[in-house]
Amino acid sequence: MMLFPRWLFVCAIAAAPSSLAAQQAVLPPTTVYVVRHAEKVADGTADPHLAPAGEVRARALELALRDSSITTVVVTQWQRTRETAAPFLASHSVPVIVVPVAGNTVSAYADSVARIVASAAGRVLVIGHSNTIPALIAALGGPQGIKVCDAQNADMFVVRRTRGEPAATMTRSTYGAADPPGADRCP
Repeated sequence: MMLFPRWLFVCAIAAAPSSLAAQQAVLPPTTVYVVRHAEKVADGTADPHLAPAGEVRARALELALRDSSITTVVVTQWQRTRETAAPFLASHSVPVIVVPVAGNTVSAYADSVARIVASAAGRVLVIGHSNTIPALIAALGGPQGIKVCDAQNADMFVVRRTRGEPAATMTRSTYGAADPPGADRCP
């Protein structure tokens, strides 16, 4: 039996993180990709399918996130979010979690998704709506006051949070075809 010197054991204990916050700080950051569903058919129904342009954008989302190592996808109960996720899910075997918006306030929805993100292992893709994205980003620790207009579909928000840090960082970029001119001006 090999014995280690007592001083080596003491050094190993002293070098270990002493609190849960310190232990969490050394874990990899959480990365959440947040997008609005792709373009929908304007047919006046409550739950429309994607328009042809939305189907193209959904395929562009899969291409944009192909090598992102996403481990979980979160959608709402509306088929436009599920259809936006479909090309990604066809090429990646990851769990899908449905978090309903109907019956919840937007803040309750955002808090539910934030809890799922906190418990998920790895990177998460959340496909939401123009009215849920601002609250969701805030619930994830990102900036307040994000605006997403109904004509905006090309935005991708990437929220990164290091465990133990009070705030997240966020980048806003685009994927797929550009939104039409003026899409960022909400009525």
